[in-house]
Amino acid sequence: MCGIIGIISTEHSSESRRKTKLMLEAIEHRGDRLPQLSQIENVSLGCARLAIVGRDQAQQPLTDSTNGITVVFNGEIYNHRNLNREITGSNNSPSDTQVILESYKKWGIDYVNKLDGMFSILLYDSSNGVVYASRDYFGIKPLYFLKTKQSVYFASEIKAITTVVPKDELAQGVKAVPPGSTLHCSVAVPYEINEIQNQILPDIKIPKSEEGARRKLREFVRDAVWSMLDTDLPVGVLCSGGIDSSVILYEAMEYKKQRNCQLDLTAYCVGVPEPFSYPRPDSIDSVYANYEHNQILQKLSMTDCQPLKIVNIELGSVIKLIPEVISSIETFEPNHIRAGIANLALMKEIHEDGIKVVLVGEGADELLGGYHEFVECIAKYGYGKQLDEMFDVFSQELHKTQLKRVDRLSMACGIEARVPFLSKELASFISALPNNWKIPMRNGKAAPKAILREAYKRTLSRAVWARRKVPMGEGAGVGDNGDGGHFYENARKFITHQKAQNLMKQYPSFKLKDDEEAWYFHQFLQLFGPLSIASNRPTTNILPTEEYE
Repeated sequence: MCGIIGIISTEHSSESRRKTKLMLEAIEHRGDRLPQLSQIENVSLGCARLAIVGRDQAQQPLTDSTNGITVVFNGEIYNHRNLNREITGSNNSPSDTQVILESYKKWGIDYVNKLDGMFSILLYDSSNGVVYASRDYFGIKPLYFLKTKQSVYFASEIKAITTVVPKDELAQGVKAVPPGSTLHCSVAVPYEINEIQNQILPDIKIPKSEEGARRKLREFVRDAVWSMLDTDLPVGVLCSGGIDSSVILYEAMEYKKQRNCQLDLTAYCVGVPEPFSYPRPDSIDSVYANYEHNQILQKLSMTDCQPLKIVNIELGSVIKLIPEVISSIETFEPNHIRAGIANLALMKEIHEDGIKVVLVGEGADELLGGYHEFVECIAKYGYGKQLDEMFDVFSQELHKTQLKRVDRLSMACGIEARVPFLSKELASFISALPNNWKIPMRNGKAAPKAILREAYKRTLSRAVWARRKVPMGEGAGVGDNGDGGHFYENARKFITHQKAQNLMKQYPSFKLKDDEEAWYFHQFLQLFGPLSIASNRPTTNILPTEEYE
């Protein structure tokens, strides 16, 4: 995992180098090694590297001077050993960055379809004068770009670009490289950019029965989790006491037991010492997570594991994290900021424990239909095209919602967050399942994520597999995604209703909905300016579903 940047420019090389250094400084929190850069003709590439794979021998930028290819890469390629074996016949894979370079040499730009992982890649091929900017299928790893008259800028975070580009050149706005695509950018003026959607999910055969699909789902989940534990570093698992994170925790513990390995595995959960912060008794994540953690250890007869670590946070102190969350996530949306506060507090604690790799459960709700919107859609339209379209929207917007929050707040603390539910084969399998298997009718009601719940019904406790969907902020005790509450009242201390109304009128395309969001937007403007990327509103606030029966 890293922060990467790139500049194509007609400016003097010394000016490009100066800007490159400033851009790297803006995102140096994403790495734990000294930022490095490479300048080839009018192309500058740089990387702030978080060393995970090939910690001692790997380096970025990586250049093949014989073939005139330079690459910088952010992410993790889980099948890099297999690819290296296919390319070289060797079992020794020096690093996934090296495998990316060799894959491009062997298969050309379609090499991205060979990669199983999360990634954003900048690859410059001087033989044809093109910079290729690629992003993984779901957009787990971020990559932004801005084209001006003199230059094209690329970066893992918006702030790296706004650091060096004058505000009057930001008129067209910083844009995201679309997930699953590769931008072909000519290094010759006028820097023609073409977008190619060149990634596809593999075809997966679906069993004929629901029971067969449940068994197959477990196999894919296990394989996804196990592939992400191939490290000699300590690993954390973020637990909420819900079905998704509990499934990941179980499979990680099973890996440790079956491999009889020395994997240093610790589960984490957010807690709040004030019980009155929780709107309902079943909101308390730490209670459910602690119970299930103990149940899993008992079921697997494991005694050599770390206890669940509950990170207690005080509401008064975490509210002070709001400016840092806005700066890190680069958003002004209340639901992401509210959840982000608990997320950031947790990541800070994990960082203090020296852990650089964590597993998270994001993506399951979007692919399996875990949100209340899916239930409402079925109640209104049944299992028709409207439901198909809703699944498409939620999965396509993941890179602007949950994945954005997870990436920014983990990388702000120098932590790599791995997302098992979005592994290539598992995601492909889930996407191919009939919608009435994902959300079937049970007792006259649509049952969200039923196939996952029923697949693990005999493995996890009923308290967990039957628990309703609880938004992160609510489960952590810092507030749900509804209107009002602590965060709304806190915002009113800093912004008048009239000033909020003025912002709504001044920036109508951003569709600010209340005083709280207006206050966050005011801070966002001071940091980044009115970038067009922020006008693309993500999914609506998530509403809790009722308990699954």
